[in-house]
Amino acid sequence: MCIHVACIRLSLLSTCRLTHLSRKGCQSTCDRKSDCNPGWASNDFSKGDKCPLNVCCSKHGFCGYTEEFCKGNEVKRPSCSISDTPVDRVIGYYEGWATSNRRCNALRPEEIPYGAYTHLIFSFATINPKSFEVSPGNYETEDMMERIGTMKLLQPDLKIWVAFGGWAFNDPGPTQTIFSDVAASEANTETFLSSLVKFMDKFNFDGVDIDWEYPVATDRHGRDEDYENIVTFMKKLRARMDKYRRGVSMALPASYWYLQHFDIVKLEEHVNWFNLMTYDMHGAWDIDNKWTGPWANSHTNLTDIQLGLDLLWRNKISPSKVTMGMSYYARTFTLTDPGCNKPGCRVSSPGEAGKCSGTAGVLLHPEIQDIISKNNLKPVLDREAAVKTVSWGNQWTSFDDAATWRLKANKLRGQCITGFMVWAISHDDEFGTNAEALASVLGRKKPDFPNFTIRPKVEDSPDLESKTCRWTSCFEGCPSGFKEVQRDGHKEIMLDTTPCFGKACCSDTLVTSLYSKCVWTGCTGQGKDACTGNNPHFLTSSSVGSGGMKACSKGEKRSLCCVSPAPYDVAGKCEWRKKAGFLNADNEKLLCEGACSSNQLMMARESGLIIGSEGGDGCYGDLAFCCTEPEKLKPRDEDPGSSQGREFQALIRKYMENPTCPATILFPQLHDKFVRKRSLEFEAAEYNVLRARAKDCTLDTWVRLLQYATLVFSVSRAGMDPLVKVWDKEFAGNYDKQLEYNNLHAFLLKYKDYEPRSVVEWVLYNPTRAGPGIRGADAASQALCRVPGSKARNIPESTISNIDSRKIDAWGGGSGYIPALDTILTAIISGAISLHYARWQYYQSSQNGNVPGPMLEMAYWLGRQPGHENSEDISEYQDQTPRPRWPSDRWVLFHLHIDPSNRNWLISENGNTYVGVSNFRVMHGQYWMHGRNGQAWRVSHSNGIYNSRDGFSCPEELGSLWYVGSRITLPDDQPEWARLLHQWGEMIYRQGYVGNRGLRMIIEPPQGGSRAEVNPHNPGELSRGVMGTSVVGGNNPYEINFILSDEGYEFTSPPPPQDREDPDTPA
Repeated sequence: MCIHVACIRLSLLSTCRLTHLSRKGCQSTCDRKSDCNPGWASNDFSKGDKCPLNVCCSKHGFCGYTEEFCKGNEVKRPSCSISDTPVDRVIGYYEGWATSNRRCNALRPEEIPYGAYTHLIFSFATINPKSFEVSPGNYETEDMMERIGTMKLLQPDLKIWVAFGGWAFNDPGPTQTIFSDVAASEANTETFLSSLVKFMDKFNFDGVDIDWEYPVATDRHGRDEDYENIVTFMKKLRARMDKYRRGVSMALPASYWYLQHFDIVKLEEHVNWFNLMTYDMHGAWDIDNKWTGPWANSHTNLTDIQLGLDLLWRNKISPSKVTMGMSYYARTFTLTDPGCNKPGCRVSSPGEAGKCSGTAGVLLHPEIQDIISKNNLKPVLDREAAVKTVSWGNQWTSFDDAATWRLKANKLRGQCITGFMVWAISHDDEFGTNAEALASVLGRKKPDFPNFTIRPKVEDSPDLESKTCRWTSCFEGCPSGFKEVQRDGHKEIMLDTTPCFGKACCSDTLVTSLYSKCVWTGCTGQGKDACTGNNPHFLTSSSVGSGGMKACSKGEKRSLCCVSPAPYDVAGKCEWRKKAGFLNADNEKLLCEGACSSNQLMMARESGLIIGSEGGDGCYGDLAFCCTEPEKLKPRDEDPGSSQGREFQALIRKYMENPTCPATILFPQLHDKFVRKRSLEFEAAEYNVLRARAKDCTLDTWVRLLQYATLVFSVSRAGMDPLVKVWDKEFAGNYDKQLEYNNLHAFLLKYKDYEPRSVVEWVLYNPTRAGPGIRGADAASQALCRVPGSKARNIPESTISNIDSRKIDAWGGGSGYIPALDTILTAIISGAISLHYARWQYYQSSQNGNVPGPMLEMAYWLGRQPGHENSEDISEYQDQTPRPRWPSDRWVLFHLHIDPSNRNWLISENGNTYVGVSNFRVMHGQYWMHGRNGQAWRVSHSNGIYNSRDGFSCPEELGSLWYVGSRITLPDDQPEWARLLHQWGEMIYRQGYVGNRGLRMIIEPPQGGSRAEVNPHNPGELSRGVMGTSVVGGNNPYEINFILSDEGYEFTSPPPPQDREDPDTPA
């Protein structure tokens, strides 16, 4: 709103700060207050006397930190020489959801580049909104927490922290006020801290990062009291973490808008460091913001970063407490005019979503490099902003690489900053390209890769008793572990009465070996020259020897000569001592004690007067010649790699003693290759149940073995060879050559969409069937997947993905409690399992590892009549893995995923149209759930413990697909499940679900009559989740359950009775 000149004049005469002109005249806004007091006599018209964060107050009472506000009050920045400011901290945030939300460019924990980071921060754990206790939040997150800990096997000094919060944590929902609630209550804070300690112990986290976005801010569900409460909370958190020797950090925004609500001066003493989020300075949110506007700008613009950093310097925050943020992603825009494609040009909307990131306005660095390569683009370096920009079509983005990171790092190190962090390392590619570039810029030397060669273990030396007899000081008792020595044939103890009464004390073990190695010569006065023959090592000389000997004549002394090298007992420091600390009174200063400290051996005595006559520091009494006992021999520091190699060997050997342990005792949750996102509220409790069952084998050893084995097949470098040899010799050599490293690793390289952990896990779970299963899967996938126009067997074997088996076992024969896929398919074909409903779904983005596009769900009831209790035994179709308090399986679900971006997703052969499926998945279901907003009911398959998914994928890079129902001849060497899968595909094609009638539900307008084949070259418009179609009466085809019969479509199928509607919570 503009202020009218007349009103300005009027306001100068009034007590109201602002007025404006309306039809009613000048309107006062006396209830509004300025941000600060620029010098008015009273604070009645301002919110405070000063601005938050010590920024500047303008003459009109506004707070700001740019030149127009702070002229003459410029910030004083710290200054350091870059060469004298080495980087000592490089932190990488890892997204716990990376592999479940992105179908590509999702770095697995085991792929984190070795030595690139000093710290990893796992993001995020969660806090229960009712109990305020911390937890992983869901099973997949718990699994990823365990997996990221695997990196310590390679890099033992790596610190792994856990973060709580994030932007989404304060979004509307059950967690939006958790931080405020915890910080406001002593009881809630104590609950949080107590559970946090247990949580960190369980997952071996070294520190905690608090990412509260943001206190006080009303647009982020903050409260005014957060400003003080967050300081109290962080103080208690730091005290608790200090007690358990763990670290504390806090994420800070780089914008004044949110940072003003942090009392950073008080918070500084309660953190090891701040992690300053110097990214996301600009983005699509600027478009409708009147202060920023719709202009292309970089989200890591160095000018903006410096302004954010200056807010810390204005408050004298130590540079050692600042960790600067870098990013491995970019913000993107759609240009209003493609002809104007530089910073400052007008933009209209976020940029197009990337293939992997799947979010409008965001591209990961690997995606940008792919775009640059594909379009032969030449990025432009903007030195002032320290970014590179690139434009293609109507798209624009900026990004960082080694050149821009160097500009930023030099600027920041020049301000004494030695810590850097990245959001997020899970945006990197599998080669760690960004990590390598950043490391080269920061100049940190990577640690050497560990040597896993197994060497004989270096045993600790035994506790060394003091074996040698010794004389005590005057009237001192024998030290602990020693006893008085009696004279031969007498009951009195042996005493040395030369200066006083000192006892001879010996241990109960070997006592006189030293005295056989050192001897006194006669009185010669030759010193060291007297030591010859078998005792050449001169130790000292004395006129009375060890005491009790006849004194030598003046000018003569005895020499103490030992074997060479010197005996262990006297190999340390030896010296003449006047006092050992017994006679300390003022009148005793000139008295010698003739004694040694308790950790010393007394080897000789000498008169203090003689020492004085020789020009030494004399005294009355005897001096003692004392040799300090050498410290306990310590073994050389064992190469950590050697001990790790030995541990891996021991774990495999223990496994080989009982290889059926996992499948018959532990029943560990086998991980889903087709990962997908879970709700924050879902808590996995099965591990506690399973641990109680383990007797001769433990879940801990199983998890540890998986960690090592996954590393073997995830880290490709020569340094892993010793572990490879352990795998081949101790495990694979006892089963099948297919399981040897070279063969299994080649298998994983061929099928890159499969996680090594999942495959290795299944191999260890099914060691006797894994080899034949892998070979059969190779052959089956080669036969089923094809490129249009080619014969199925012409597809190169090296490019075909295989089927993966989980809760329905597809690798052959079933597995203990788990039914085989061929058993399920046989039952469907025979009618023992019946179709309850079919339903189309649409994935809007690359969610849950899927491509955007339609998915056909087919829900089969375990029984002959859908929804009715069974009179026949159906247990052979259910997963019988022991699972207390959980319901039995009632359905088997099949998911057929279609990628409409593949130009061959529909083909015509022999007058028939076939739909190509990019991947196929199968899982069990136990409960149904109500549809949202009037949608039909569905079987729930979101249970992360018991609904792991099975299936196969055709290779995306070739564009090959499984054309369901198409006429192909399978080779004779196919496994039974592949033959049955093809037979099932032919059946659902004949029924119409993947044929003309099923396709017409999602295509509008369908061409031709109701029985005409869909034309692959002109099928009509595919409904993408919103548009209705005529076949379903103009309704959304993705909200309807249906059955196909000879009469047509049936759109009603009531759900069966069930005792509860919450499918994700145990009874």
